[in-house]
Amino acid sequence: MRAAIPRVLGRKILGVAILPALFMTAAAILITFVQVREQLDQRTDEQLQTARRVLLDHLNARGEDLKTKARVVARDPKFFAMLAQPGIARDETFRATMQQVSEEFHHALGSDLFEVTASDGELLVRCCAPPFERTSLIESPDIRAAIRGENPTGIQWTNGALYETVALPILVGQRVVGVLRHGELLDDALAARIRDITNCDVTFLSDGNAIASSRSEGEPLRNAIESELPRVAGAEPALVRLEKSTSADRAFVTRLTTRIGLAGILMFVVTFFFARWITRRVTNPIDQLVEAARRLEANEEDLKLRIDTGDELGYLGDRFVQMRRALHEQIETLRELEQMKSRFITLASHELRTPATIIQGTVDLIQASMDDVRNLHPTMRELMPSLEKGVSRLQRVVGVVTMMAVLDSDGSDVRHEPVTARELFERFESDWRDYLGKRELNLHIEPPRSERSFPGDLTLLGEAVTTLVRNAIRYTPDGGHVTVRAEDGDAVTRLVVEDSGIGIPDAERIRIFESFYERGAIEHHSSGEEEFGSSGLGMGLAIARRIVQHHGGRIWSEDREGGGTRFQIELGSERADTRIDTDDSPDGTDSDGSHQLMIG
Repeated sequence: MRAAIPRVLGRKILGVAILPALFMTAAAILITFVQVREQLDQRTDEQLQTARRVLLDHLNARGEDLKTKARVVARDPKFFAMLAQPGIARDETFRATMQQVSEEFHHALGSDLFEVTASDGELLVRCCAPPFERTSLIESPDIRAAIRGENPTGIQWTNGALYETVALPILVGQRVVGVLRHGELLDDALAARIRDITNCDVTFLSDGNAIASSRSEGEPLRNAIESELPRVAGAEPALVRLEKSTSADRAFVTRLTTRIGLAGILMFVVTFFFARWITRRVTNPIDQLVEAARRLEANEEDLKLRIDTGDELGYLGDRFVQMRRALHEQIETLRELEQMKSRFITLASHELRTPATIIQGTVDLIQASMDDVRNLHPTMRELMPSLEKGVSRLQRVVGVVTMMAVLDSDGSDVRHEPVTARELFERFESDWRDYLGKRELNLHIEPPRSERSFPGDLTLLGEAVTTLVRNAIRYTPDGGHVTVRAEDGDAVTRLVVEDSGIGIPDAERIRIFESFYERGAIEHHSSGEEEFGSSGLGMGLAIARRIVQHHGGRIWSEDREGGGTRFQIELGSERADTRIDTDDSPDGTDSDGSHQLMIG
């Protein structure tokens, strides 16, 4: 059975062409996606840092504006003159007048916080804040600092809100007569104004709680940073959280990835069909060569091969056609030689049979009349045994050639009757033992136990096994052993002949079933029957092969474990496989180091 023709080259070439493109496309999409995300994240971080700087700059500018306005008010004589009189802070009329004056300045400034305290920290006036209560603000860090003559500015939590304030001492000469605290809220309006400028949402935090924010409820936000606001020394810290929505960026990345993916798919499809076209251009000539090789192996005559690629494959196709043509011519020549050899064998068998029969009859007549001839020359008596042996040898050669001629025909003379291995062994066991002659060998014949029958010609099958036994005896030195047995397999019977002989060299194993093939040099040819190393015409295994072929069986040889050779004949298989296995075991697996032995 011929091995199936592999059809994987095209897929390999297509895979080599497609897989790199697929990997490169996937890598390009992944790299692009990662880089775009990194750039977007970097841009978002930069925008948040910019928003932070803008906010701080805005707060600093507003703080400076608060200082300027506070100085204008504190230096107004109408304002500070009222505080210059000692003890006046306890006068209710003064308080009412001071509240009225402060309201005027407050409205002029448009501030969110306007407070005036005495030099001891007692609250005198409060505008646009929680209802006025007589209280002392001496505990406020900025009030204490202003009383000391400082101008503290920063963010602080006061009066239930977050303010950016400036506390300015009110001086009369070099004496502090009061403190003006002036400030503006950090509210939703400020957060919205910063968002409009920076496109980032702003949330003001105090003690972890959101005080004011520009963020809408439910709006998806992703990236954020928090920063501490400049505060009044000693005041509780206040934070600002800046957030940047990434929904637009994510939508952009999604659209970009989708477009790149579609472009990648399109590129893959184009690459696939282009690679497939290239692959077909490459593999079609190769497929033609493979098909031509298959048909050449099958000995098909109508072999057509035309490869017009104009490249190395075209050159290879032309050379293949030329080699096939030369091989076909050589095969035809070998067929003619084989036919001539077969005709010669047939003619020789017919031409030799009659003279051999006449000579044999003459020798038999002389042998029978030797006792009646009294004056027969003594030399004649000495020559008769040699003459009889030579004639017997000639008859055997004629018989071998005749059998070869018969087996080379269509095999119509081969009988196919039920035969068992037991019958075969009983019929030919004595002949096998007779071939030992004077050789000191151990011939072990294992009688078959099975009664399984197989169709065959008992005489021809006996000749095939006898040839193997004779072969084993010839090539096994004295002291060795030869074993003959039968084995039952799955629906087959195997006839096994193994020996502990000299084995078969690898160089000769393929040719031992050829007609007239003889091991070793022809000048060392020996025609003995059972002597160690003797040989014959080189037709024994060729005849055995033809016998097995006519029975639809198999014959092969292999190395025997421990040395020697094992020949096997397989019969009774349902398949009519007439091939001769010269280097394979019957199940199709290689038999390492298998040798085959030729018999004459």
